[in-house]
Amino acid sequence: MSEDRLEQLRRIAEREPNDDVAQYGFGKACLDGGLLEEAIDAFTRATQLNPGYSAAYRDLGRALSEAGRPHDAIRILRSGIRVAQKQGDLQTVREMEVFMKRAARKLTKS
Repeated sequence: MSEDRLEQLRRIAEREPNDDVAQYGFGKACLDGGLLEEAIDAFTRATQLNPGYSAAYRDLGRALSEAGRPHDAIRILRSGIRVAQKQGDLQTVREMEVFMKRAARKLTKS
Protein backbone atom coordinates (compact mmCIF):
# COMPACT_ATOMS: atom_id res chain seq x y z
CA MET A 1 0.00 0.00 0.00
CA SER A 2 1.28 3.42 -0.85
CA GLU A 3 2.05 5.97 1.82
CA ASP A 4 -0.46 8.31 0.22
CA ARG A 5 -3.21 5.71 0.68
CA LEU A 6 -2.16 5.09 4.28
CA GLU A 7 -2.26 8.82 5.01
CA GLN A 8 -5.65 9.11 3.35
CA LEU A 9 -7.03 6.33 5.57
CA ARG A 10 -5.39 7.95 8.61
CA ARG A 11 -7.17 11.25 7.84
CA ILE A 12 -10.50 9.47 7.40
CA ALA A 13 -10.07 7.66 10.73
CA GLU A 14 -9.16 10.92 12.46
CA ARG A 15 -12.09 12.74 10.88
CA GLU A 16 -14.49 9.88 11.75
CA PRO A 17 -13.35 8.71 15.21
CA ASN A 18 -16.71 7.07 15.92
CA ASP A 19 -16.91 5.13 12.65
CA ASP A 20 -15.96 1.50 13.25
CA VAL A 21 -15.43 0.84 9.54
CA ALA A 22 -13.05 3.81 9.20
CA GLN A 23 -11.09 2.61 12.22
CA TYR A 24 -10.96 -0.94 10.87
CA GLY A 25 -9.84 0.21 7.42
CA PHE A 26 -7.04 2.28 8.90
CA GLY A 27 -6.06 -0.60 11.19
CA LYS A 28 -5.91 -3.00 8.26
CA ALA A 29 -3.69 -0.62 6.29
CA CYS A 30 -1.40 -0.28 9.31
CA LEU A 31 -1.26 -4.04 9.84
CA ASP A 32 -0.43 -4.61 6.18
CA GLY A 33 2.28 -1.95 6.45
CA GLY A 34 3.80 -3.39 9.62
CA LEU A 35 2.68 -0.49 11.84
CA LEU A 36 1.55 -2.83 14.57
CA GLU A 37 0.92 -0.43 17.44
CA GLU A 38 -1.18 1.85 15.26
CA ALA A 39 -3.05 -1.20 13.97
CA ILE A 40 -3.70 -2.38 17.53
CA ASP A 41 -5.06 1.04 18.51
CA ALA A 42 -7.34 1.24 15.47
CA PHE A 43 -8.68 -2.32 15.81
CA THR A 44 -9.24 -1.81 19.53
CA ARG A 45 -11.25 1.31 18.76
CA ALA A 46 -13.28 -0.58 16.13
CA THR A 47 -14.17 -3.33 18.61
CA GLN A 48 -15.12 -0.76 21.24
CA LEU A 49 -17.36 1.07 18.78
CA ASN A 50 -18.89 -2.15 17.47
CA PRO A 51 -18.52 -5.11 19.85
CA GLY A 52 -19.96 -7.37 17.14
CA TYR A 53 -17.25 -6.61 14.56
CA SER A 54 -15.70 -10.08 14.33
CA ALA A 55 -13.14 -9.17 11.63
CA ALA A 56 -11.78 -6.43 13.90
CA TYR A 57 -11.25 -8.98 16.70
CA ARG A 58 -9.53 -11.32 14.25
CA ASP A 59 -7.12 -8.67 13.01
CA LEU A 60 -6.57 -7.23 16.50
CA GLY A 61 -5.54 -10.70 17.67
CA ARG A 62 -3.23 -11.09 14.70
CA ALA A 63 -1.63 -7.67 15.30
CA LEU A 64 -1.13 -8.41 19.00
CA SER A 65 0.50 -11.73 18.19
CA GLU A 66 2.79 -10.18 15.59
CA ALA A 67 3.70 -7.46 18.12
CA GLY A 68 4.97 -10.14 20.52
CA ARG A 69 1.94 -10.07 22.82
CA PRO A 70 0.61 -13.64 22.52
CA HIS A 71 -1.25 -13.60 25.88
CA ASP A 72 -3.23 -10.53 24.80
CA ALA A 73 -3.77 -12.04 21.36
CA ILE A 74 -5.26 -15.22 22.81
CA ARG A 75 -7.55 -13.27 25.13
CA ILE A 76 -8.87 -11.10 22.27
CA LEU A 77 -9.21 -14.02 19.88
CA ARG A 78 -11.26 -15.98 22.44
CA SER A 79 -13.62 -13.03 22.73
CA GLY A 80 -13.73 -12.67 18.98
CA ILE A 81 -14.54 -16.34 18.48
CA ARG A 82 -17.55 -15.99 20.79
CA VAL A 83 -18.70 -12.91 18.84
CA ALA A 84 -18.25 -14.62 15.47
CA GLN A 85 -20.01 -17.80 16.65
CA LYS A 86 -23.04 -15.78 17.79
CA GLN A 87 -23.22 -14.24 14.33
CA GLY A 88 -22.68 -17.52 12.49
CA ASP A 89 -19.46 -16.17 10.96
CA LEU A 90 -17.79 -19.56 10.75
CA GLN A 91 -14.99 -18.58 8.37
CA THR A 92 -13.81 -15.88 10.77
CA VAL A 93 -14.05 -18.38 13.65
CA ARG A 94 -11.74 -20.75 11.76
CA GLU A 95 -9.29 -17.95 10.97
CA MET A 96 -9.20 -16.86 14.62
CA GLU A 97 -8.61 -20.44 15.73
CA VAL A 98 -5.56 -20.58 13.45
CA PHE A 99 -4.24 -17.27 14.83
CA MET A 100 -4.85 -18.52 18.37
CA LYS A 101 -2.81 -21.67 17.71
CA ARG A 102 0.03 -19.56 16.33
CA ALA A 103 -0.05 -17.31 19.40
CA ALA A 104 -0.05 -20.36 21.69
CA ARG A 105 3.03 -21.71 19.88
CA LYS A 106 4.78 -18.42 20.58
CA LEU A 107 4.10 -18.93 24.27
CA THR A 108 5.66 -22.38 24.29
CA LYS A 109 8.78 -21.05 22.54
CA SER A 110 9.34 -18.41 25.21
